[in-house]
Amino acid sequence: MEWESKLAELVDEYRAVRARVRAKRSSLWARATSLYTRVADTPRLRPFLSAEGQQYCFTFTLGLCFATAYTLWVHPHLFRWLHLFIFSVLYAVRFRMYSKLHWWAFCFDFCYIANVLTLLSSFVPDAACGHLATAAFVAANGPVLWAVVMWRNSTVFHSVDKMISVAVHVMPPLATYASAWTPAAAASTTTSASALSSSLSLIAYSPWSLSSALLAPLAYYLLWQAVYSLYWDHYRRELFAADPEAESSLRWFTDTDRTSPLTVGALKISRRLGLFGPDEEFNFLSWRTKLVFYTFQLAYTVATFPAAWFAYADPLAHGLCIGINVAVACNNAAGYYLSNSYVKQRLAKMAER
Repeated sequence: MEWESKLAELVDEYRAVRARVRAKRSSLWARATSLYTRVADTPRLRPFLSAEGQQYCFTFTLGLCFATAYTLWVHPHLFRWLHLFIFSVLYAVRFRMYSKLHWWAFCFDFCYIANVLTLLSSFVPDAACGHLATAAFVAANGPVLWAVVMWRNSTVFHSVDKMISVAVHVMPPLATYASAWTPAAAASTTTSASALSSSLSLIAYSPWSLSSALLAPLAYYLLWQAVYSLYWDHYRRELFAADPEAESSLRWFTDTDRTSPLTVGALKISRRLGLFGPDEEFNFLSWRTKLVFYTFQLAYTVATFPAAWFAYADPLAHGLCIGINVAVACNNAAGYYLSNSYVKQRLAKMAER
């Protein structure tokens, strides 16, 4: 029967796809195991992976959460100093860790630039901020904040690397919230008559004007993208070609983690547009792959700008945006903890009772 042969073909295709997915997962697991071993063999990083180091990380992170909440509400005018301290320390730790893994390019992603923009806008006098403050607000509450969902960040308190990722993406939105909405910030600002206008005085231009809300953050983003691409894709191209362990966002999404929904969707669209053949895969060294990746990255960045405009409209809206992403990070952490073998064993024993 014709339908039986078609059904058999579909079953064979499904089995082939499932086999490829399993092989890719096994490959990723092998790379993760090798990565963990490589980090564990590094003397300077070994304390972070020990049981005692993870215990200290859990305690320190939990204390830092309380300190952040206290400063945000009671002393919001000091939050910029807390942000500066946390970002400086965590960036130094991450750069040292990622240097050992040959992951230097990750340390120059746009999320770190957004942290710098937010810090500059908080320390530079209001009159000199210009479009910087608006660009920092939109960048912090747009692409950086919603990258928590995109990168599947998780609040795994005992993991140094995971908590650094959460801090890098959440601290800038909290810093902009402290400078714009908290009662103490509004009361301490006297440049405007009303409390609302005074709480927004750090934003030098209206976010609803095209030049401020769209063009200013877009200009900073494109400037970063041009410099980043010129250095890593041109001057350091041979590094990625020769070193299989060197990683970047481009290589991660187009080579290391090809099963990511973002990668799969981008590849399907690229094939429909004729940029890639029906069976052609991404090659992170080719200009076509780079064009597709940077185009999708730009589209994601611009698509998140309205979320930042929404956050600027009202303190509740701003808090809602931050809360949604923190909740997603907590949910990802719950999945991480519950997938732990020890937890599975405990749950199985409880179910037997």
